Amino acid sequence: MSREVPENMISERAATDGPLSILVVEDEALIRMVTVDTLETLGFAVHEAGSAADAVGKLRSAQRIDAALIDMGLPDRKGDVLVGELRALQPTLKVIIASGYSAANIKKRVAEDPITKVLAKPFDGRQLEAALKSLGLDAPTPQRRHPSEPPLGHRPGAPLRGEPSRAGTHADRHPDFRRRQRNRLVRRRKDTDAASRTRLAGPDHRASRSGRFRQRRWRRGGAGLRTRSSGAAAGDGVMTPLEKLASLKMPFSETLGLVFTEASLDRVVARMQVRDSLCNGRGILHGGAAMALADTIGAAGTIVNLPPDAKGTTTIESKTNFVAPAMLGTEVIATATPVHRGRRTQVWQTRIETTDGKLVALVTQTQMVL
Repeated sequence: MSREVPENMISERAATDGPLSILVVEDEALIRMVTVDTLETLGFAVHEAGSAADAVGKLRSAQRIDAALIDMGLPDRKGDVLVGELRALQPTLKVIIASGYSAANIKKRVAEDPITKVLAKPFDGRQLEAALKSLGLDAPTPQRRHPSEPPLGHRPGAPLRGEPSRAGTHADRHPDFRRRQRNRLVRRRKDTDAASRTRLAGPDHRASRSGRFRQRRWRRGGAGLRTRSSGAAAGDGVMTPLEKLASLKMPFSETLGLVFTEASLDRVVARMQVRDSLCNGRGILHGGAAMALADTIGAAGTIVNLPPDAKGTTTIESKTNFVAPAMLGTEVIATATPVHRGRRTQVWQTRIETTDGKLVALVTQTQMVL
């Protein structure tokens, strides 16, 4: 394949400042959405393309693209063919080819190409990050996956990458620097404390602080809850995630007989009795009931992780593997844990087990944040 390209094109791209930019070429909208969300979480700038023709146009028009993540099975042409077309425009373009079928064969073909890697589908965020690092593309700045989580790879108490060092000379040149910095930290802590004390609310009321009345305003929060952003004293009724879920109106959960027993930002657990109305003709828990149980638990996990400005969540994909039956009269326990928590999507995996630990079903679902 030809790799000749005008020198001015190479120098113009190389001289461009800003975050590293990745072109994601994937025809499956859901996979593309989750991949873009993951890359943005890692701190990359992302361009999306749903076909090979669209990818060529994006590469021509974009001011800077450092690498491309290309699906092998595109609708208009094969991914390896597209690689040749993109390299004709930008010979130094680093490429990751994603394939769920012939990854081993592709690896043999690109083994001698140092700027091409192969990533087998399905892959998670860590595998994608490792593939990018193998091409010399490190995330520029760790980003927060969710207000409740630390930045990726961030050690508690350590300064973030890209932030100025506390031991710099800036404070010496500006005598009031430390005072302004301290004031910013105080304001940030107040905002963080106010957000962390968000709780369920009733009608408007007045509360006394320092001998003066202050009106506390209530606003509509995520997942249909009435929440408040103003500060609240400890122990004055702030609701835990479990209490939050218990307060929600979920008629279908009541129909299933589902009872939440544990809830936190990283884990949601519920129990359900296998009743006759939930079984098939052979006295075994119906697959639809098991899927409904998992969908409810995964959605609950997303609800307790919703950012304050979110309106709610909805399931956009669910995959279930049935492993063993759950018999009539027994009890099943569903445990949901997060696989990915991004700004636009969250992925949760739910294990449905019997009380003696036997796995009944494994469900992975993708929730969209509204």
